[in-house]
Amino acid sequence: MPGIDRNCLQAAFSESIWVEGVGKLNPFNAEFLGKRLDQRGMVFYKAPAVELAKTRKKEQL
Repeated sequence: MPGIDRNCLQAAFSESIWVEGVGKLNPFNAEFLGKRLDQRGMVFYKAPAVELAKTRKKEQL
C-alpha cells in the first residue's frame, strides 16, 4: 500500500494494543464511542496497585 489508512490503524490497534478494542471500542473505527478508554477493564485503565507502587517509590526517595 502507498500509505497507512484508517483500516490499517484500526487493525493495528486491535492486534497490537488491545485485542478487545474492536468496533465502538476502537478509536480508529467510524462508530467509535468517543470516550476515554480508561475505565476498569479497558486498555488505558490505571490499576490502583500501580499508583500505590509509584507513591511508595516516591516516598522512599
